Amino acid sequence: MGRVILAIDRGNTKDKFAIFEQDKICFSDTAECLTSEILEKIIREYHISDIIFSSVRNESENSDFMALLKSFDVDELKNILLFDRDFALPFVNSYIDKHSVGLDRLAAVAGVQHIYGANTLLIDAGTCITFDYLDKDNIYQGGSISLGLQSKYKALHNFTANLPLINSIRTASLTSKTTEECIVSGVINGTLFELEGRIDAYAKKYCGLKVVFTGGDAMFLHDNIDRKTFYEKDIVLYGLKKIFDLNAEKI
Repeated sequence: MGRVILAIDRGNTKDKFAIFEQDKICFSDTAECLTSEILEKIIREYHISDIIFSSVRNESENSDFMALLKSFDVDELKNILLFDRDFALPFVNSYIDKHSVGLDRLAAVAGVQHIYGANTLLIDAGTCITFDYLDKDNIYQGGSISLGLQSKYKALHNFTANLPLINSIRTASLTSKTTEECIVSGVINGTLFELEGRIDAYAKKYCGLKVVFTGGDAMFLHDNIDRKTFYEKDIVLYGLKKIFDLNAEKI
């Protein structure tokens, strides 16, 4: 049997994971927390040979998670890797401060490079909305960061005296006649206008641009953008698998 890779993306609030047999995902899911019981079941049931994970959490949490993974007495499990900035990447990183760009962003760009190739704009819509551009020469040019939908709702509530906290993600009228509907219209339509304007600016500058959405709110935004875009929920996990393959010779 060939390598069966478990890729794990540890976000701020959830753990996402996928099991790869060769280049295909045979199973993927999201958990509030990947407990010892869940992990051991996955590792044994799928005969996992290697694990790679990325994390936006602190060093102590990452060390604890690594120790947990190493605690399983499974003969087939050979390598457990925490993705860091010493890993080789399938693109050139032109970020000025290479230690400041998030590892999840780098993994996502690796996933984009693997699936969609160069000249691609990746939009990751979650707590923040990040834009990352991989140019035609396979150089990561960085991008931009703005507030996500839920963050905008929370900001309106937290930094005003009387506006209620809303969390609705749905289409909204351009003009509304209640405070709640006005908030939804401002957040949803404002975000869509922002996305369309930014995509148009990129498309004018880079002919043949591909646009890919990922993240928790990505499907909704992808469905409501008035231009052709792609949606890929597991782009970070594909990127981690690509990074594992690229660095496997060093293992």
